[in-house]
Amino acid sequence: MQVNGRPLRVVLAEDSVLLRDGIVRLLQATGFDVVDACPDAQTFLAARAKGSTAEDRWPCTGVVDIAL
Repeated sequence: MQVNGRPLRVVLAEDSVLLRDGIVRLLQATGFDVVDACPDAQTFLAARAKGSTAEDRWPCTGVVDIAL
């Protein structure tokens, strides 16, 4: 998936290690740039708030486990 010719950047939050790793692999295999994969909501929010000084590393969207 691309936006303006660049991969769509995603940050992921999932507490299950196996599921998180599987989703990361699936997203990367289909052309997404997974910026971060977080094990809990606090880490996800910190990763989203922290971002990066380089605009090209800010996530465009998030994939979040609703039970977190």
